Amino acid sequence: PLDAKADQDAVSTALDKLVELEVTGVAATKAKNHERLEVDEKKGLRVTARGAGKPLLDGYIGSYQTGNTMFRSQGQDAVASVRGSIRYAFAKATREWRDRTINNLELKALQQIEFASKNGGFRFAHEGDTWKQILGAGQKGIERFDEKKVTGVVSAVLDLSATDFADANVTQEQAGLTAGAATVTLTTTGEAGSQQIRFRVGGTKDKDYYLLREGIDTIFVVSSWVGDRLMPEEDLFAEKKEPAPGENTA
Repeated sequence: PLDAKADQDAVSTALDKLVELEVTGVAATKAKNHERLEVDEKKGLRVTARGAGKPLLDGYIGSYQTGNTMFRSQGQDAVASVRGSIRYAFAKATREWRDRTINNLELKALQQIEFASKNGGFRFAHEGDTWKQILGAGQKGIERFDEKKVTGVVSAVLDLSATDFADANVTQEQAGLTAGAATVTLTTTGEAGSQQIRFRVGGTKDKDYYLLREGIDTIFVVSSWVGDRLMPEEDLFAEKKEPAPGENTA
């Protein structure tokens, strides 16, 4: 059990499947068929629904066969066939029931973005439909700078979702999310005026990265593809260099 915001689409889909549940026939009447139809305690997916503190449904969702899904009510031997495929709506890992949204921002609201990591520091201003690099004292501009590449990298930050979550016992220190962590800072504009959103990128979980949005305690896990864009190297913002005539590129 955990206290976390649920994925609204996942829950709505599951509830819709329960509301639309339609029995099309009886698939079996004896307990010896439960394992074969995957409605036993070992293979069946138990679903319990309650309303106003009272049980509304308690049973096992089983296999999908010839357009129907097997279903057995708890405590009964008879197995019903219900119309359509429904098991997929309930057979989810815990993380799939959770809201994995980290950031959901429109490009027009973004004024500025700054990346700081071991791969370098980059700062860009968003002006209309263009990006301009903001240079610090003594900082060289990106060679072959391509503003279109900035949009591609920024898109991963604007619509940011987790692939997983850190284990409950993992601390920010253990995840590498304290001082020295890579950061991505977004400056936004809107009705409330100018605001900042900051992300910290930490160590790895398998090949993915721990991530924290400042102001939220949840430690997220994002894919390695996203992590590479949150800690970009200069080449990610540069136009691809074409080989010179006769140059060996193998």
